[in-house]
Amino acid sequence: MKPIDFTKALYLRSCLEESSYPTLYRQRGIPYPEIAFVGRSNAGKSSLLNHLTQKKDLAYVSNTPGKTETLNFYQIDQRLLLVDLPGYGFAKRSHSIKNAWETHLAHYLQSRESLKCIVQILDIRRNLSEEDLQFLSWAEFHKRPLLFIFSKADTCTSSDRSSSEQRLLEEIRAQWTGPIQFLSYSIKESHCRIALKHLLQSYLHTE
Repeated sequence: MKPIDFTKALYLRSCLEESSYPTLYRQRGIPYPEIAFVGRSNAGKSSLLNHLTQKKDLAYVSNTPGKTETLNFYQIDQRLLLVDLPGYGFAKRSHSIKNAWETHLAHYLQSRESLKCIVQILDIRRNLSEEDLQFLSWAEFHKRPLLFIFSKADTCTSSDRSSSEQRLLEEIRAQWTGPIQFLSYSIKESHCRIALKHLLQSYLHTE
């Protein structure tokens, strides 16, 4: 069967409680595979999701970081679920709300059997934040596969992009012992979308 094209995207639901998670089945009780997207609140997660699906308003892009407060589920080509997770780092919320987020997110990421890959989005211009490192450590401990996206690559010159990639890779290697798959991503470059589609497809065992 042909690869997923990521063009037929449908918003399904926003929720935090496990009892509200959507479960769609492709055949014989086998659920759709899922790919989750996580990152610092201003890392460009929503813009990337919109670019990947070619829908400019699928994920809400705010001028104020930290607006995503729930797990947002999207059905892709009737074969896959993408899950947009709340951004970490900048959300101006009470400790009780943040603790609730962490509890629900940890439960989802640890227990969701249909989750095939977590895409961690990192701003190519920045060093890894404490929250980035904490998430890396969590994924390492729980042996969850990560795909690293270095976002906002269009803000760098070619030489700066290369040096920034090496800097981030060194920081990741200091924390992550598994294989590293990464992609520098610009929403202004169509070849980035094609490359990301192929990378995501490699994590899916749907055929």
